[in-house]
Amino acid sequence: MNTIQRFGWAAILLAGAMLSANAAESTPGRVIDDTEITTKVKAALVEVQDVSSLTVHVKTYKGQVQLNGHVESQGQKAAVGAAAAEVEGVVAVKNNLIIGKMHRTAGKMIDDTAVTTKVKAAFVGSPVVKATQISVSTKGGIVTLAGFADSAESKTEAERLANQVEDVHRVVNNVQLRQ
Repeated sequence: MNTIQRFGWAAILLAGAMLSANAAESTPGRVIDDTEITTKVKAALVEVQDVSSLTVHVKTYKGQVQLNGHVESQGQKAAVGAAAAEVEGVVAVKNNLIIGKMHRTAGKMIDDTAVTTKVKAAFVGSPVVKATQISVSTKGGIVTLAGFADSAESKTEAERLANQVEDVHRVVNNVQLRQ
């Protein structure tokens, strides 16, 4: 078996483990509802003028929508938040969007991807952090954590682990506690 095949099987096994872990902590109806809300919010964002829906990441838990990513202006941030709030089933919106243009070279994008991968690997090795609950994105060495954690300990540990990764300049912890 060559290296590419091994990597492919490893990725499939990791994805399966993550799906199993996520399914164990959620009821089917709630997961479907949250997935449907996330899909509807993403569809609504396509309609927001001058905003790339690819730069806005959406997470949902029990109807609470979290918006993460980057937009260029306060007006865009407000428009994205308003569009998300109008979607049926949305209980609350936490708008964590960062304002400012992000100009990155291909080299910087590769560096950021490597940092994100290292942070996610640190989560997988932790007995406290559930890697399936927390998403990670990196821009210019600034790591943003998002999602919903079961405990304050998990949220704090995720931030601590991210800060320990080489080339991380700062961690923005937007993780919310499940209620």
